[in-house]
Order: sequence, then C-alpha cells, then structure tokens
Amino acid sequence: MNKSVYILIALFTLCISSCSDENDIFDSSSARRMNAMLQECNEILTGAENGWIFEYYPEDSKYGGFQLYMTFSKEGEVKVTAESPILESPGEQVTSMYQVKADMGPVLSFDTYNRILHQFSDPDPDGLGYEGDYEFVILTINKEGIELRGKKTGVKMQMIPLPAGTTWESYSNRLNKMIQAFPGFTMRLNIDGKVIDMEESDEIGRYQTFKLPAKTNSSAEGTAFIYTPDGIKFKSPVTIAGKTIQHFTASADGTYLTCTDEGANGVQIVQMPLGEAFVTKKGNWFFDKNQMGPRLTTMWSTITENMEKDQNGQGSELLQQISLQGSYQVFTIYSYSINDEKLYSANFYMDFIPIEGADQMKIIFAGGGDDFARYFYMEYFDMMLGYMSDDEPYNMTYDNLKSPSEITFRRNDNPDVVWFKTTRYIK
Repeated sequence: MNKSVYILIALFTLCISSCSDENDIFDSSSARRMNAMLQECNEILTGAENGWIFEYYPEDSKYGGFQLYMTFSKEGEVKVTAESPILESPGEQVTSMYQVKADMGPVLSFDTYNRILHQFSDPDPDGLGYEGDYEFVILTINKEGIELRGKKTGVKMQMIPLPAGTTWESYSNRLNKMIQAFPGFTMRLNIDGKVIDMEESDEIGRYQTFKLPAKTNSSAEGTAFIYTPDGIKFKSPVTIAGKTIQHFTASADGTYLTCTDEGANGVQIVQMPLGEAFVTKKGNWFFDKNQMGPRLTTMWSTITENMEKDQNGQGSELLQQISLQGSYQVFTIYSYSINDEKLYSANFYMDFIPIEGADQMKIIFAGGGDDFARYFYMEYFDMMLGYMSDDEPYNMTYDNLKSPSEITFRRNDNPDVVWFKTTRYIK
C-alpha cells in the first residue's frame, strides 16, 4: 500500500473520531440539560406544599373543564381528587404513580391507572370516551404555575398552586356551591339584551359549552368553561359584539353571574326557569311507568290491554314507550306491531306553556297529530291526553340541573302528589 493511501485512511479515521467526539460532547451536554430540567420540574411539583389545582380540559370546546386537585411526592406518587360531580363518592381520593420524563421535551406522565384522571382518557364502548390525555408536555413551569399541552390532543391547560392558608376542602366546598347554584342546563349568556343559551355535549350530557351563533358576531364558534370558587371562567377569551369576555363572578344573592373583564359592562349569565328550559332544550323525556299517579297508572294499563286485544281491528300491538319532547311540542308513543313485526311511532301535538318566572309549565293537548296519531292511536290515548291537559300548571323538579336525567311533575293545586316522572333513559 502506498504512502498516500495510509495518509487517507489516517485522515478518515481522524475525521470519524473527531465527529464521534463532537457528537458525544453534544449528546452529553443535551442530556445533562434535559436531566437538569426534569429535576427542576420534579422539585417544583413536589415543592408546592399545598398541592396543585389542575384545570383539566379533555378537548378544547366539546366537554367543558374540570377542576382536579393533586399533590406530588418525591417518591413518584400523586394523590388525586376533584370537583364532586366526577367523584364516585364524596371525598374520593386516588393514589397512583407519575413521572416527569424526556419525550418531546419534559413530559408529565400519569402512567399508572388513576380512576379520577383516567376516566377522561379511557375509551368508551365506541372507542372514544372523553378523548382526553394522561400525558402532558410541560411548556412553562415555575412556582406560580405550569402551562401544559396534551401530548395527544394538543389542548393547552394549566396547573396553579392551591393558595397558602386554603384547604382543598374549603376550596371544593365553594366550588361545589357554584356548580349547584349555576347549573349549565339553565344558564344563558346575556349580552346587552341578546340571549345565547348553553349547548349540551351530546356525548356525555354535560352542559358546559356555549355555542356562539354567527349572528352574534363572535370570534369563535363556541367556548367551554370551568367552574371556579367565585363563578366560572371561559377556557379562552371570546369576543362577542365587540366585548372580550372570560371571567364571571357570582352576584351577592347568587342569582346571576357578572363578567368582570375590562370593557365588558352589560354582560351577564342568567338562569332560565325550568319550564322554559323544558321547551328550549332538546330532549326526549320518557314516562317512567313505575312512577305515575294512580289514575295515569290505570290509564296506561287500560291502553296496553286494548292495544294487545286489537280493539280497532288493525292488529295486536305492544305499547313500548311514551315520551314528551318539549322542543318539538309533541307527546310521542312507540308501539310494536305483532302482525307487521315493526316498531311504529306517532306524535300527538301539544302546547307546553312555561309559566314566566317560575319552575312550572302547563301541558295542553293541542288536538290532532301526525297521520299515525290521528288515524290509528287517537282512540287509545284521547282520555290520557285529556286527563293530563289542564290550565293548572305542573311544578317541575329536576334531579340534577347540571346534567339532568329525571323530571318529576306535580300539579300546582296538589303539590304533595307525584303525577308522573320522566327520564332521559328508557327504564
């Protein structure tokens, strides 16, 4: 081998060695910086003596936000509790493991199962659930707060330290009072007399999103919000009719919320009466046949027997369900035809009339209905429709105004007697 080849090999080897040394130096420096950053993140997480409030949003605008409370230990444990509506029992607290690791920058990972947190990321039978995260890229961190981004969803969230001198018990008690006082089901946004109603999330039945119609000249299609001990807070500022709004504080008497943002005079969140909510909010409310007064129970039994006996010659039918749909002003029956082996529905036309300023509503049979109702089912149901119709209003009681699933109807002239109950789910 001639001298020039030896020289080339030597130069090539030296070059490789130099590059390798440079990469080692760079990787070592980068790794040290990342390890130092991870250590700092852990020190800040565990150094908050009073723990952290995690303002958690599974998705940017679909579900609304949830307040979680977390304390972190140097041993890698995290204790989690939350606002009461998402707990299985009062005071529930779940301990699991966490770590701060290097992945797309420093990442806070709750990588062992924690029921309270992971309910947002667990898939439901359809494979989505709340679509939330359990791993979060740490964007900024200091003792005053942490800004996070969901690793999967990209949703930005924040953690803030629970103020010194405040216990989670006292904080959550104030929070729960706001949740109870201002249920999303009845909330409406009032901007200089323009009213915008709350929209329900179809996926989970939780009213914590305002849909903002284009006619309101808003800067977004909608906004989610989170409850605070003083009121509510939109996830991000929204500009409507030239006013930028985000923070709302409850009035002294607890009947409405006022926007506290600069230049947002005349912006409030008020509540509609339950009768108005019934005819405004979409919902199919099914009669619970086991929760009716004696007269309606007898009528239900008589109707069922007559339909099965083929009283009008159209063939035997099995009454399945009856429902009220306030937003469509109909009394709907569902019946299964034994002869046709088909399920039929029929709509009788109703007038659901809210009583202004009260949680009451009149129910009046308006007469008539669709073709099936008029020609096939009127003779079965005319007595029940007439009995339910009256100028005397019904008092309405919802089981849960934040995410209602049951309404109890009592007559105003006999408030101690339950006339009937309806549910959002077939029983």
